[in-house]
Amino acid sequence: MFGVFTLNSFPLMFSKGGICSLLFLLLTLVNSAFPKQDFAEEIRFTNVQIFQKAVSEITHSIASELRTIEHDTIEVRVFSPHVFIEQQLIQSLQERSIVTALFSRARSNTIVWETYPTRTSVKYSKPFRMSFWGTRFIERFVSLSLTTTISRKQTGEVMFIGEKDWNAKDTIRWDDVNSIENLAFDITIGNKENISWMDEYVEPFVIIGTTAIVIFLFFTVRS
Repeated sequence: MFGVFTLNSFPLMFSKGGICSLLFLLLTLVNSAFPKQDFAEEIRFTNVQIFQKAVSEITHSIASELRTIEHDTIEVRVFSPHVFIEQQLIQSLQERSIVTALFSRARSNTIVWETYPTRTSVKYSKPFRMSFWGTRFIERFVSLSLTTTISRKQTGEVMFIGEKDWNAKDTIRWDDVNSIENLAFDITIGNKENISWMDEYVEPFVIIGTTAIVIFLFFTVRS
């Protein structure tokens, strides 16, 4: 029923072609069972941290276009319920040695910086494996658009007005999705696709069965 293994099979198994095929199969299985450690252990950022990076890069980009004068103070107004956006914007301005204030009553030459997010998005791809028995991964797509108006209080001069877009893509473990999101901020929650019972439990048996059939057919055909 399962075939008979005889001594006559040894020449076939240990022929040059048979040995190469077996080695290739073994290397494939080992690679599947043990994904690259450097990729699997790479530190990943949370969604909040990625949005903070986006705010920082957009802020630095806009600030580099401004021509301020000595003793200018920037009054920051961020129209968003997500406090980390405002905090990151202020921190990014301070990194450029710009004096900031919130709804300041400072001198008349204060610059008003008004910002509100027009688009925030976190999306995930379908789960996938790098190899047969490897860890499940997903691709993460994060987008942020900030509309900003910068003007002088005294003269009403508009120093900047426009929308800046920021996009990022990376690959993360499927099991890490819940830990990178923050339930306190809805913009950090993405559209997760659940793994079905069949994918979770049946798929490994299908893979093992397929591998066994391939090995069985290999020796059967050769004999």
